[in-house]
Order: sequence, then C-alpha cells, then structure tokens
Amino acid sequence: MKKLKNISLAVLAGLLIFVMTAVGLPFGMSENTAYAADDKVWPKNPRITRNAAGEIESVDYDTIILGEYNDTPIVWRVLNVDGDKALLFADDVICNRQYHPRQWDDPTWGICSLRDWLNGTDDYANGGANAGQGFIDTSFTDEEQDAIIETQLETFNRLSINNDSIDEYEYTTDSIFVLSIEDLTNEEYGFPNNLDSTEGHYGIAGSRSASDSYWTRSKGFVEPPSNVVVGGTWENKGDISMMAGLTMVSTSWIGVRPAMYVDLTKLGYVKPNVDYTMSDDETKLIWTYGSGKDLTFTIKTGIDVDDSYEHFDSLILDGKALTRDKDYTARQGSTIITIKAATLAALSEGEHTINVVFDNGNFESKLTILSAQENITPNTDSEVTPATGDGESIALTTYVLIAATAALSITAFARKAYKSR
Repeated sequence: MKKLKNISLAVLAGLLIFVMTAVGLPFGMSENTAYAADDKVWPKNPRITRNAAGEIESVDYDTIILGEYNDTPIVWRVLNVDGDKALLFADDVICNRQYHPRQWDDPTWGICSLRDWLNGTDDYANGGANAGQGFIDTSFTDEEQDAIIETQLETFNRLSINNDSIDEYEYTTDSIFVLSIEDLTNEEYGFPNNLDSTEGHYGIAGSRSASDSYWTRSKGFVEPPSNVVVGGTWENKGDISMMAGLTMVSTSWIGVRPAMYVDLTKLGYVKPNVDYTMSDDETKLIWTYGSGKDLTFTIKTGIDVDDSYEHFDSLILDGKALTRDKDYTARQGSTIITIKAATLAALSEGEHTINVVFDNGNFESKLTILSAQENITPNTDSEVTPATGDGESIALTTYVLIAATAALSITAFARKAYKSR
C-alpha cells in the first residue's frame, strides 16, 4: 500500500508540474526580470507641461556632459531622441564670438566664419592659419568626435537683392552648428512658438544683453547684413517667452550655444529593451464616430514591478506626435492612455497606427475608426480596463481541479488493479 501511495503522489506531483508549466507559473523565480541598470541612463525627450490653453508652462530636460571648453565641461540639453540619435543643445552660452568679421561678405550660414570655427573647416582646417584650433578639435576627444553625426541642415534665409526681399533655402552638411529660428520655435523641443514679428522681420521683445543672447543661423533682411539673435531671458527668469532681433554679423559680444547630433551608443549609452503589451482583456482599439467617448487603453510590461509610466515618452498617431494634455492624457496604473474624443473625431474612417513610445521600448497597434452605422462588438465602450489578474486566478483554479480529478481517477484505477492481483 505504501508503494501505491508513492505512485499516487508522484502522479499528482507530475500533473501539477505539467499544469504550472502550461500556464507559465514560476518555480521560485519569475522568468521576467527588470532590465539591467546602466550608469549612463538612456535620455528622454523633453517632458512638456501645458496650461489649460495648451501653451507651454514648463519643460523638464535631460542633460548630457560631453567635451569641454576652456577647461570647463560642457552641459548639453537633450532636445530630441530618435532611435540611437540625439539632438543636443548647449545648456548655456559657451563664449561670445562674431558670426562673421566682414559685413560686406553678406554671409549666410554656409560661408560664415562661425561655422568654420565650430566645424574646424576652412581657416581652421589643415593648412589654414588657425589649423587645429576649431571648436570641434579642441573640445572633444577622438572618441567623442566619432560619436558626432554629420548632418544635412536646411536653413531659411531672407536675402536682400536690389533692396528686394528674397526667401531662399540653403543646405549644408555640418557636425556642429547653431540652431535656426525654426528650431527655436519648435514646441517638440520645448520652445514656445511666440517670437514677435514686425513687418516680416523678427522684432525685439525686450532688451538684449551679452549674458543671455546667442546667434541663430537664420539670416534676416536688413542692411547692413544681419542675423537673427535670440535672447534667453525666458530661461533665466523662468518666463516661457522669447525675444529675437536682428544684429550685425560682425558684432562680437553675441553668445554662441552650439548644437549637434550624436550617436548615443557610441557614447556608451545602453538602450534598455522592454517588451510592452496591451491589457490582456483587449486585443483591438476601436472607436466609433458619434460615440462622443474618449478611448482609454492600458499598456503594461511583463516585469514584476511595472514601472512603465516612469519610462513613458510620447504617443505617435500615424507618424505624428500627439500633444499631451491636449490630444491625450497619460497616467499611472501601468500606463493608462486616454485619447480624447475630439482627437479621434478628426481622423478618417479606417485603420490608423498607434505607437506608444517609452525610453526603453515601444508598443504599436492598429486603431480602427468606424462610421456610426458600423457595429463591431469588441470595445463597445471604447475603453480597455487595466488587467487585475483575476482571470489568471480563475484559470489556475480550473487547471488545478482538472489535475486533481485526473490524479484521483488514476489512483482509483491503480488501487482497483492492485486489488485484482
């Protein structure tokens, strides 16, 4: 009989192990573990807070320390992260310098001396009078220079030809550059789009000083040849406003705040890779015209402690970034996304692509917009409820009961066979 009991227990244990394996239950340790931490945390895009009117109220930037100027480490603000590439912008003015020494050259960005100094070209290249003294040569190691990405830039210039204003685009390839007015009014970078304009020229919205003004690469239509200068009082005083004016290119007290694209992987940053999924009880995102309802869904990770919200970056719809708090909201609870009805109502019928971007991975899904006449059962409330795990508990109980019943049946069969011997 003891042998029979051992057989029964072994059968039951085997069946329970089989069930636990089938439902993916851990044996002492979870298979899903958090990604490894790294000293160089992968930077995020700017976190922008807006007021009720949709205007930028505050911006939280990540920063990177890279290179040095005059023995002082340079702090760079991260304006944008796209794949492995990041756009960096000096957090402060690093020096004061002329845009170009000779006004009569009527310089655009492509021929100005500031560009040559930043990139170590022309007079600063091999054979030049100032060879090896360019900003890129003296401020970065060879390894750091290898991480800087040469980038084709488009610069809008307003030229003066025979006293007529001629709008023209110029294309250059640079490693180091200064931002354009278009860059400095790009709200995705955290800049307010509220530069004053007077008669087609950028006007002055306040006094400029040597301590907070810096060159852009945008050329203005005024005589003598001038470039747009931006004042940084909005940063120093905490006011979300900017001022811009035209200044002669030979002015020497205007500041320089370089910008550049870098390959983060070449700087030693390791991008964590986390798998993101949608809540278990929903597989489709569907919204119907005329419902008037917001669309809510939950994105989660498979790790024990779901900190996905801490890594949430942005929401992309059909390749275009939506504006947080205006087009959608995001809140904690894994990561709960709510796309507003007004945003959805502006979409055409049919399929659209949603991409929820995190700094350590992303989640992509199709969004179907239906006409009011169409009726599809899934997601009728246009809401995905965060998973609670109750479904898994019910499934586990069912599997255990099946296993126990099977074990008792086998035991009874074995006992009957034993008695008949």
